[in-house]
Amino acid sequence: MRALALLAALLAGPALAQTADDAFANGEYLVARELWQEAAEAGDRDAEFNLGVLYDLGLGVPRDPVRAFRHYLGAADAGHAEAQFNVAVMIDAGTVRDPDARAAAVWYGRAAANGVPRAAYNLGLLYLGGSGVAQNGRLARYWLDEASDAVPAAGDALTRIDAPDTGDGVARPDVQGGFRVDLPDDTARAELVWTAAPDGSDGPFIVQIAELPGAEDTGRLAVPTETPGSAASVPLDRAEARHAWRVLRLGAEGTTYAASPWAAIETGIDAPLPEGAVRFEVGAEDADARRLAQALGTALARNGILSRIAAVEAPVEETAVRYAFETDAELAARIAGILPGLGAEAATPGSAPVLVPGEVVVSLSGGLAPPTN
Repeated sequence: MRALALLAALLAGPALAQTADDAFANGEYLVARELWQEAAEAGDRDAEFNLGVLYDLGLGVPRDPVRAFRHYLGAADAGHAEAQFNVAVMIDAGTVRDPDARAAAVWYGRAAANGVPRAAYNLGLLYLGGSGVAQNGRLARYWLDEASDAVPAAGDALTRIDAPDTGDGVARPDVQGGFRVDLPDDTARAELVWTAAPDGSDGPFIVQIAELPGAEDTGRLAVPTETPGSAASVPLDRAEARHAWRVLRLGAEGTTYAASPWAAIETGIDAPLPEGAVRFEVGAEDADARRLAQALGTALARNGILSRIAAVEAPVEETAVRYAFETDAELAARIAGILPGLGAEAATPGSAPVLVPGEVVVSLSGGLAPPTN
């Protein structure tokens, strides 16, 4: 079955070079291999995947699972979804090394987040049996549902889930892996995988991606991604930035959350990982408040606090610090403690809109005096 699926994926995939596709269709596998080898060396992930298929199935070359795995892995690292699935299957089955269900779950998650139904099905089975991941009926149901239209066996597996999970409070998600993928069109995405024990929350997971501070800015939180599943493929707004991520679950009451620690997506990051975020609200005409927000943002960035400035139409009457989640009370108190004329006790819970958990709202009125010549 997997061999037929590999051939179908190969023939249905985008053409790399018409001569290579023609050679393969005509059974001229050695010609196809030479052409795909040249394209793969130039960075073509589809060609890399196709080479994996040739060595996996022994088409025109001796069957070589190790070499097939190497080609699949190269394409998978570059974001090729079918290659990610094949890497997962080979790791899961122990084709080239001892079976590793946890590593397989990561690759199934990446492939499933990129739309491969068979990856969603296999990941659902891992959650159903608690192999490589925490046993979790809700996540098993989600992934099996995702696969059910394309994989008939997923419907049968769904009948083996007896009842929804129950638990006390909200479980902190566990990060399994975060990966940056640079795409051929010069954009980039993050492929993120996590797991979680059953808990009393039935809401979605919330994925946060932070653009870390650079030489010209103070970093920011991107718009969060919500998903009922345990993997996500998220476009990165600024491919040139460096990023960190975490995933969280809201408590049933909606005022608390449990979050994984922040983790870097790219390697070699020397900026501090986020400890929180601040949204400065300043009046559109309040230049003093804007200067103060800029100065505070620069100082906070050195300590892992991301910030952004939002102009509001109505004048801000007085400086205030607010937070929406009890989990953020300590951060709000820290921020209030460094503001002129306030103290830690000035941080208050409020109903002001907060875009994402972990972000404190600071309304600024006035601030630094204009610079003198």
